[in-house]
Amino acid sequence: SKLVEGITLEAVARELGDSPTNISHRLRRKFGMSYSEYVARIRVDRAKQLFRRSKLTTTEVAHRVGISDQSNFAKIFKKIEGVTPTVYRKTHGKGL
Repeated sequence: SKLVEGITLEAVARELGDSPTNISHRLRRKFGMSYSEYVARIRVDRAKQLFRRSKLTTTEVAHRVGISDQSNFAKIFKKIEGVTPTVYRKTHGKGL
């Protein structure tokens, strides 16, 4: 399933019936990261799965995980994984 790009902390808080501040504090305590870092990690983890299991292009993978801008996807991916999506695909993915 596609991770929607505009998942805001406020929307999550509304859905959970809690305040954005409480959600932020819980994430920081449990995972040691902010809401945006948490969402980015979920997206990158899903992207890694797609690279390992499919022959989708990097652009297609970015769209599937909810990041429409290719350069933003590459930046987020490298920050979390330490390598670019292209390098990750070459070492872990299915060849194109």
